[in-house]
Amino acid sequence: MFLNMLSNNNWSLLSELSNTESEGINYFLKSSIRWNLFLLILKNHYDKDHKTIEQTIENISNKESSRANNLNFINDATRKLFFIKEISSSDHRKKYLRPSPQLIIDYEAYIKKIDSFFKDKNKRNKPSSV
Repeated sequence: MFLNMLSNNNWSLLSELSNTESEGINYFLKSSIRWNLFLLILKNHYDKDHKTIEQTIENISNKESSRANNLNFINDATRKLFFIKEISSSDHRKKYLRPSPQLIIDYEAYIKKIDSFFKDKNKRNKPSSV
Protein backbone atom coordinates (compact mmCIF):
# COMPACT_ATOMS: atom_id res chain seq x y z
CA MET A 1 0.00 0.00 0.00
CA PHE A 2 2.84 2.42 0.87
CA LEU A 3 4.34 1.93 -2.58
CA ASN A 4 1.16 3.27 -4.20
CA MET A 5 1.36 6.46 -2.12
CA LEU A 6 4.61 7.67 -3.68
CA SER A 7 4.54 9.51 -6.98
CA ASN A 8 7.32 9.27 -9.56
CA ASN A 9 8.72 12.57 -8.28
CA ASN A 10 8.80 11.24 -4.73
CA TRP A 11 10.52 8.07 -5.92
CA SER A 12 12.99 10.25 -7.79
CA LEU A 13 13.84 12.17 -4.62
CA LEU A 14 14.20 8.99 -2.56
CA SER A 15 16.48 7.56 -5.20
CA GLU A 16 18.53 10.76 -5.36
CA LEU A 17 18.85 10.99 -1.58
CA SER A 18 19.88 7.35 -1.21
CA ASN A 19 22.52 7.69 -3.90
CA THR A 20 24.21 11.04 -3.30
CA GLU A 21 27.47 12.16 -4.86
CA SER A 22 29.00 12.45 -1.41
CA GLU A 23 31.15 9.51 -0.41
CA GLY A 24 30.63 10.45 3.25
CA ILE A 25 26.85 10.61 3.12
CA ASN A 26 26.72 7.33 1.17
CA TYR A 27 28.99 5.70 3.78
CA PHE A 28 26.61 6.62 6.60
CA LEU A 29 23.47 5.68 4.65
CA LYS A 30 24.62 2.05 4.50
CA SER A 31 23.15 1.18 7.89
CA SER A 32 20.92 2.64 10.57
CA ILE A 33 23.75 2.41 13.12
CA ARG A 34 26.08 4.43 10.91
CA TRP A 35 23.32 6.96 10.24
CA ASN A 36 22.57 7.25 13.97
CA LEU A 37 26.28 7.78 14.68
CA PHE A 38 26.47 10.38 11.91
CA LEU A 39 23.50 12.31 13.30
CA LEU A 40 24.86 12.20 16.86
CA ILE A 41 28.23 13.61 15.76
CA LEU A 42 26.55 16.35 13.73
CA LYS A 43 24.18 17.22 16.58
CA ASN A 44 27.13 17.53 18.96
CA HIS A 45 28.93 19.69 16.40
CA TYR A 46 26.03 22.10 15.80
CA ASP A 47 25.13 22.24 19.51
CA LYS A 48 28.82 22.86 20.32
CA ASP A 49 28.50 19.98 22.77
CA HIS A 50 31.83 18.17 22.93
CA LYS A 51 31.09 14.60 23.96
CA THR A 52 33.77 12.00 24.31
CA ILE A 53 33.81 8.95 22.08
CA GLU A 54 32.57 6.89 25.02
CA GLN A 55 29.65 9.26 25.64
CA THR A 56 28.77 9.10 21.95
CA ILE A 57 28.83 5.29 21.95
CA GLU A 58 26.53 5.27 24.98
CA ASN A 59 23.95 7.25 22.99
CA ILE A 60 23.80 4.67 20.20
CA SER A 61 21.19 1.98 20.75
CA ASN A 62 22.73 -1.22 22.13
CA LYS A 63 19.75 -3.15 20.80
CA GLU A 64 20.97 -2.76 17.24
CA SER A 65 24.72 -2.96 17.67
CA SER A 66 27.38 -3.86 20.21
CA ARG A 67 29.82 -1.39 21.74
CA ALA A 68 32.69 -3.03 19.84
CA ASN A 69 30.81 -2.75 16.55
CA ASN A 70 30.05 0.94 17.22
CA LEU A 71 33.71 1.56 18.00
CA ASN A 72 34.65 -0.18 14.74
CA PHE A 73 32.32 2.17 12.83
CA ILE A 74 33.92 5.17 14.53
CA ASN A 75 37.44 3.96 13.77
CA ASP A 76 36.52 3.21 10.16
CA ALA A 77 34.90 6.64 9.68
CA THR A 78 37.99 8.24 11.22
CA ARG A 79 40.32 6.31 8.89
CA LYS A 80 38.22 7.45 5.94
CA LEU A 81 38.57 11.05 7.25
CA PHE A 82 34.83 11.57 7.73
CA PHE A 83 35.42 12.15 11.46
CA ILE A 84 38.34 13.79 13.15
CA LYS A 85 39.52 12.54 16.55
CA GLU A 86 40.73 15.18 18.96
CA ILE A 87 42.52 14.47 22.20
CA SER A 88 41.75 16.64 25.19
CA SER A 89 44.65 18.91 26.09
CA SER A 90 43.81 18.66 29.81
CA ASP A 91 43.25 14.89 29.93
CA HIS A 92 44.92 12.81 27.21
CA ARG A 93 42.62 9.88 27.98
CA LYS A 94 39.60 11.78 26.67
CA LYS A 95 39.03 11.71 22.92
CA TYR A 96 36.39 13.65 21.04
CA LEU A 97 34.94 13.28 17.56
CA ARG A 98 33.99 16.03 15.19
CA PRO A 99 32.85 15.88 11.58
CA SER A 100 35.41 16.75 8.94
CA PRO A 101 34.90 20.08 7.13
CA GLN A 102 34.01 18.17 3.93
CA LEU A 103 31.42 16.05 5.74
CA ILE A 104 29.78 19.23 7.05
CA ILE A 105 29.65 20.68 3.51
CA ASP A 106 28.19 17.41 2.18
CA TYR A 107 25.60 17.24 4.96
CA GLU A 108 24.45 20.81 4.40
CA ALA A 109 24.09 20.16 0.64
CA TYR A 110 22.12 16.99 1.42
CA ILE A 111 19.78 18.87 3.76
CA LYS A 112 19.23 21.56 1.12
CA LYS A 113 18.05 18.88 -1.33
CA ILE A 114 15.52 17.64 1.19
CA ASP A 115 14.42 21.16 2.07
CA SER A 116 13.92 22.18 -1.57
CA PHE A 117 11.87 19.05 -2.17
CA PHE A 118 9.45 19.91 0.63
CA LYS A 119 9.23 23.56 -0.41
CA ASP A 120 8.54 22.80 -4.09
CA LYS A 121 4.95 21.56 -4.28
CA ASN A 122 5.40 20.61 -7.94
CA LYS A 123 8.01 18.02 -6.99
CA ARG A 124 5.89 16.15 -4.49
CA ASN A 125 2.46 14.65 -4.24
CA LYS A 126 0.53 13.99 -1.08
CA PRO A 127 -0.42 10.38 -0.38
CA SER A 128 -3.75 9.54 -1.97
CA SER A 129 -5.05 7.54 0.99
CA VAL A 130 -3.85 5.30 3.74
